Amino acid sequence: MVSLKGRYKVGLKVMIRIALVEDDSSCKEQTVNYADRYAKENGVEVKIDCFGDGLEFLEKYSSDYTVVFMDIEMPYMNGLSVAKKLREKDEYVPLIFMTQMAQYAIKGYEVNAIDYVVKPVAYGTFSDKLKKAVKANEKYVDYDFTVAKKDGKLRLQTSKIYYVEVMNHKLVYHTVDGNVENSGSLSALERELVKYNFSRCNTCYLVNLRFVTALNENTVWVGSDALAVSRSRKKSFFSDVAAYRGGGK
Repeated sequence: MVSLKGRYKVGLKVMIRIALVEDDSSCKEQTVNYADRYAKENGVEVKIDCFGDGLEFLEKYSSDYTVVFMDIEMPYMNGLSVAKKLREKDEYVPLIFMTQMAQYAIKGYEVNAIDYVVKPVAYGTFSDKLKKAVKANEKYVDYDFTVAKKDGKLRLQTSKIYYVEVMNHKLVYHTVDGNVENSGSLSALERELVKYNFSRCNTCYLVNLRFVTALNENTVWVGSDALAVSRSRKKSFFSDVAAYRGGGK
């Protein structure tokens, strides 16, 4: 038996958590108002935490933010320097720079920023960028597993699962912490995990797409393991990989 719980869901509503790193009080107030408007228009819950400078942000940072909006020109440490420190803590959280000079934001690609906005920011631009960040974040949202075993229960996280293999009528979870076995159906597990970016490459393997490192005609590398891609699963699996890499899955 496996149970799953999303960290960014509260009741039936999606929770969006925004970190705003901004020293300008008027820009800060405007962004808070935009976030409230976005929540009402889209039927979601939005929580925004504001930080006056990069040092405060780094000190208080937690890894459950949906997106970080960050000013580039700030006291003590500029946004690009803060972003480099952020990536040491969290390599996945979507990052969007806010700046009055677009040429600075181009350097954001060095720290894997997904986009930038030029001040003053219109609501439509903010809304579009936030939707983009939410979509990007969905690829990395972590979900908890409770796996039933003979000697009790074990909690796993999707972010630590490379792939799941069926072997001798048992499921083997290949994880960053080693292998875990329990009973169950791979097809049933697939129905649960397909929405969390897992895909079958053949009848034996259910792959976490975030760990796909290479792909050729008949083989997929998941981490350092080479797995066969079957002819019957090839089209759908390749499509899933392409959609995931392009942000469409």
